[in-house]
Amino acid sequence: MKPEETYQQYLADKTSTQPEEYADMLRTGNIDEHFTNKINLLTHIFNFNEATSILDVGSSGFFTSLLMRDRPGIKRATVIDGNKEQMQSIQPYIDKRITQVYHNFYQQSFPNISHHHLALHIDFAEHLPDDLYTEILHWTMERAQGVYIYTPEYPNCADQYEHISVKTQTYFHSILRRYQYEIFAVGGRLFIVANNR
Repeated sequence: MKPEETYQQYLADKTSTQPEEYADMLRTGNIDEHFTNKINLLTHIFNFNEATSILDVGSSGFFTSLLMRDRPGIKRATVIDGNKEQMQSIQPYIDKRITQVYHNFYQQSFPNISHHHLALHIDFAEHLPDDLYTEILHWTMERAQGVYIYTPEYPNCADQYEHISVKTQTYFHSILRRYQYEIFAVGGRLFIVANNR
């Protein structure tokens, strides 16, 4: 399958999970393979780097954060999504284990991060505009002692750059140059581990 075909299939699969399905997985405890793999990988990164907070971007982020919030050592879970309608549709399934939900990044001010480490999950296939990605990256890099940027669900690491603009790519690399960072792949998924110098 060509990269573009794989990407389109990913988008089709991504939109197949509805809020009711999230709620059913939470109720039954039967978490599907997609989220099981994501949680296992994030848990490994959290444990290895002693992260205590997760900031998730995307309409499925609340579910990932909800599951991660139950893991030992995780003290905070925050979800950002630029699509207010999508977030409103899942609002009934969000409970106290998620501390904040921001419908619109531009209209909300973030609280100061008091924890030593923050895990930031960015899915570059999301609908958020490029300037929102760069603003999130900049804000996080400036405030968090450790940032773990997890870009999931691409067939290989190179494909993600076909779907984000040159502006975002340039900013992404320029801000990472200010920090110690390591890029590595696990199962075709890209992780960037960055820590302040």
